[in-house]
Amino acid sequence: MKWIDGQSNAQFPVKGVVYEDQYTRDFQEPYVFKDGVAVYIKDSTMWPKDKTCTPEQLDFYLHITNEDLKPQTGQYARISSTTREDYKACGGAEDAGSKDDRKQKWMEIVRELYKKAWRSDRNELIEMWAKEHLG
Repeated sequence: MKWIDGQSNAQFPVKGVVYEDQYTRDFQEPYVFKDGVAVYIKDSTMWPKDKTCTPEQLDFYLHITNEDLKPQTGQYARISSTTREDYKACGGAEDAGSKDDRKQKWMEIVRELYKKAWRSDRNELIEMWAKEHLG
């Protein structure tokens, strides 16, 4: 639980922005997410220059589609920071890409695994992370 809280504050952002102080201590900056994975917007004018989002940008982030995104996504799946490599090592069958080829397909895989976990006592992404990192 400490790991999950430290990685994501137990937030699974379906679509939108999460503010985090990843790179500058005590300075919250926006990270855009879709299906629990950080994403990067194609249109640079829609990214806040001063690290604060306008209402228009926030509305845009809530309605983004894959076509609005760069082809590469972030590495980690919320809420436990499961990677594509964790997924593959634990039997994940779909081509999620790799840390060097971060395909958008990862978002779909993460979304489907979380939907599967909604009415279950199990979350395969958390289990995959635990198997790979807790030995």
